[in-house]
Amino acid sequence: MEPSAQAFDRLLFQGGLGSSLDVLNVFCSVFQIAIGEMVPSAQAFHSLLRYIYYGEVSMPPEDSLYLFSAPYYYGFTNNRLQAYCKHNLEMNVSFENVIQVMTSRHDV
Repeated sequence: MEPSAQAFDRLLFQGGLGSSLDVLNVFCSVFQIAIGEMVPSAQAFHSLLRYIYYGEVSMPPEDSLYLFSAPYYYGFTNNRLQAYCKHNLEMNVSFENVIQVMTSRHDV
């Protein structure tokens, strides 16, 4: 890993400046991150970065709403993230929590 990549990794994923989500919240408040026309939450953007850097796809279902279209927008060469997002929503969204999951998209 190159030195700049190591610093980025340490900053975002290993708590180099405190909580990585705190760092992303500040970053997202300064720069508007978009996936097409959608503006993801800092948590969803963090999940996207973890997927890009580590291939990790574990995320809360509300992040799947944001990231379902990311493979098309960013030109990923496989549909692994989209397939996981679809599976995550199918397995974790129920009659009891559908309102909470759907409204979480609009809390940013």
